Amino acid sequence: MRLRNILTILISILLFSCKTDKNERIERSNEPDIHMLNDSDKEMNDAILLAQQTMNKFEKAYKENNDLYKDFSIKMPFKSTNGYEHIWITDITYENNEFQGVVNNSPAFTREVNIGDTIIIDPKNISDWMYIENGKLRGGYSIRAIRDKMSASQKKEFDDGFGIIIEY
Repeated sequence: MRLRNILTILISILLFSCKTDKNERIERSNEPDIHMLNDSDKEMNDAILLAQQTMNKFEKAYKENNDLYKDFSIKMPFKSTNGYEHIWITDITYENNEFQGVVNNSPAFTREVNIGDTIIIDPKNISDWMYIENGKLRGGYSIRAIRDKMSASQKKEFDDGFGIIIEY
């Protein structure tokens, strides 16, 4: 249940589509908010590139089977009419040299996946990865990019709700 709560907070911050002229937030009833980001958002594009370049860290941590590592998740883009919708994949497993996981929330724009779908993850087609190590966020580069744009009061509210330490 803890993973579900963490990811509900993450999804409300990080589900986004990259084909708008400005950053905006879409509120949904009984669903996490969606943050629409311009596809030229430098900080988010840098975060995605860093996640792709460091995917080996995620894989190494996952394979260590360390009890201090929890809540492994990967974010992937899915085509939509608005560009791409980036969605967190949870319940990660590794079999036959492939990561698999479950779509964690109801997509708003894409029709490529539905909540609860199990999908194979192509490591070359990720937009973020994360896990929690002893209460500290590892990876989560898109989370950091969104958080960095928040005001001091928004950061405090986010940190209080997130309940996980974000180190830089």
